[in-house]
Amino acid sequence: MNAAGTSALFIDEAGAITLAGSQRLDVAAARSNGEALRADLSVEEKSRLNDFGLGADFERDVDGAKSIGPVIEVGIPIFDTNAAQIAKAGSLARAALAKYEAISQRAVREARVA
Repeated sequence: MNAAGTSALFIDEAGAITLAGSQRLDVAAARSNGEALRADLSVEEKSRLNDFGLGADFERDVDGAKSIGPVIEVGIPIFDTNAAQIAKAGSLARAALAKYEAISQRAVREARVA
């Protein structure tokens, strides 16, 4: 209790740093942006095979013989392997990670100064 009869709340340096990382909106926004761009990168990497099909095929020969079997169709990307979109998404994800780290470090620095 202090002289006025009320209790004061003291936060040590470690507590202030933890609160800065979990309660600041700029840190949370940078973290969310980084996660979203990392998810975009994952989608771009998975979209290399954009034409894929599974099914069954039924065939009747001229002599009347019937045959049925599985069919797999895969489009082979000859000209567009989605490399440009993957590189762009990777670059954006790395930039978002760097921005998140910078904002987190600034929050820690400001918490220590305060």
